[in-house]
Amino acid sequence: MALGEGGAALLKDGKEAQQDKAIAVAEAAAGAAAKAFPVYQALPVKDQIALIEGLAQVDDPQDLVNAPVVQAELAKLPNPQARRVAESYVRALPDHVRRTLASQGDPKGRTATAQSIPKNAQELGAAFAAIPSIHKAGDAVPHMPGWVLEAQIGGGGFGEVWRARKREMLCAVKFCKGGATAANLRIERDLVERVAKLARSTPGLVQIEDDFLDQHPPSLVYEFVQGCTLEAHLKARIREDKPFAWGEAAGMILELAETMAVCHRESIIHRDLKPANILLDLADPAEPSLRITDFGIGAALDQSTGAAFQGFTQSLGSGSAKYAPPEQLLGGPQHPREDIHALGIIWLQLIVGDLSEDQLDGPTRRGLLREGHPEALIELLEDCIATKPAHRPENAIVLAVKLKELLGKTASPAAAPVRRTAVVVTPPPMPVLKEILAAMVRIDPGKVQRAQGGELRNDKAFAICKYPVTQAWYEAIMGSNPSHFKGNAQRPVERVAWNDAQAYCQRLNELCAKQGLNPGQRFCLPSEAQWEYACRAGSPRDFGLLKNGKQGTVDHMAWWISNSGYTTNPVGQKEPNAFGLYDMHSNVGEWCEDAYDASSRGLRGGSYIHQAQNCAAGFRARNISGLRFQYYGFRLAAVPA
Repeated sequence: MALGEGGAALLKDGKEAQQDKAIAVAEAAAGAAAKAFPVYQALPVKDQIALIEGLAQVDDPQDLVNAPVVQAELAKLPNPQARRVAESYVRALPDHVRRTLASQGDPKGRTATAQSIPKNAQELGAAFAAIPSIHKAGDAVPHMPGWVLEAQIGGGGFGEVWRARKREMLCAVKFCKGGATAANLRIERDLVERVAKLARSTPGLVQIEDDFLDQHPPSLVYEFVQGCTLEAHLKARIREDKPFAWGEAAGMILELAETMAVCHRESIIHRDLKPANILLDLADPAEPSLRITDFGIGAALDQSTGAAFQGFTQSLGSGSAKYAPPEQLLGGPQHPREDIHALGIIWLQLIVGDLSEDQLDGPTRRGLLREGHPEALIELLEDCIATKPAHRPENAIVLAVKLKELLGKTASPAAAPVRRTAVVVTPPPMPVLKEILAAMVRIDPGKVQRAQGGELRNDKAFAICKYPVTQAWYEAIMGSNPSHFKGNAQRPVERVAWNDAQAYCQRLNELCAKQGLNPGQRFCLPSEAQWEYACRAGSPRDFGLLKNGKQGTVDHMAWWISNSGYTTNPVGQKEPNAFGLYDMHSNVGEWCEDAYDASSRGLRGGSYIHQAQNCAAGFRARNISGLRFQYYGFRLAAVPA
């Protein structure tokens, strides 16, 4: 790819950075790009677009390194070390430019327009401020067998965030900078576990799937959210000169406040709320939602003492200066009002259409009033960003109540007093327990010869459920529904880890024991051998026999990538196998009881995003027991207690 003379001028001065510091490289390159703005500005707009879009469309960063104009600049560097550092910067550039261009309309950031390209020296510098990565695309993910890093999707002083893939599965891995003490990591782990517990039942929080904070490098595993950051979305709106209307902006802040109300009720503070830490989830483009992530410098308050413990990146003056209130920057006591200040600044930036804005001065206030913004909302905004903490709403619970009142909406359960009480799960009605028991199917001892070779034996009778556990059954037992695909309670529950399935079985056994149900039996997950034997239903081939004795096929029995509509579907709609079992070959992958290897648990059955071969009876998958994805569910088995 040829960048031309303008591109050469923009990349030229990267050699002046300190070669052993990645951030210094990015700062130097950004400075060089800003200085080269006159060269860029002199280019025709179509060439400016071609330059930026050309960088965004580089799939293999080595192609950019090998470009003649880049090689010419690298040849001028004084030694091999300097060239290696400069090459690492160049490799990081395409992903960084894509993140700069990403918006709701183009979440992958692969296209540039006259509206999206840099308009001044500052924007051009930001577009070229790529911090060279510690990792690279194609690297294996540490501690996660079978997972590969695919593309860097974020980075900064904390470390790096990468999209990772294992076949059709995606997740986001945040690698944290080292140097934290073991004690700090234990504190961070406690906070992460508390946030993860909330995220399972709070759609506005990005799900933490697993953590490896005691490993090197320390890392967190998040669900992958398809979309872009609120920062990228706001930048796109600014470029298009489309600031948010007052109602739209207030609705977005209400959505964020209701999510933070759940956290504040559990005495968890974020402490670094900003548009870059808020994701616009576009899984359903018709109904985008806001998801809060990155509690890296968060704090958990002890309600009895007022003391706080923080994440391992905590330090004096931590937080983003534009969004953090004065008391936070000065290292004062932690309080939910810190998050209120950040939400207020975000609100201000949404309605004025300026990410650099952090004060509501007189002229700006009068301008907003002239544009029709309700004065009561402006007064609440002023309270949120007040310098004195006591002038702000006490927490997000209070803020959500006030916003709802001003917007004419009914207060939600999130607007409840702060309290430190355990969640109480109401016992499900007897009919739900009996419904689950009625769906269990006895599987007698037997054997089947696999067409691929080898005999599969079932020496002891066991029971297995006709259906994977539905959202209705899960919520009845656990009191929550973590699923991504909702709207029909007969869909299989998903976004559950192996650990969650174990907790479900334990809870179900306790409830049945109290009601005198299922005596002499205990619910559990099927072993891989039990699962496969039940799935085959006497068939030696990839798909089980049907009730009529004929050989089943993927279309008879499975919701797979060609017919699922890229979503889960209500259970029991495809044909059952000869044992009367539904959805064995797909809908969601199903956790099994036994270990696959020393670090993972087995998964069987395909899912709505799998190919036919992945839905076969003998196909095996595995993953870490703490990971949750929107294609992982489970099915109940029952064995003698």
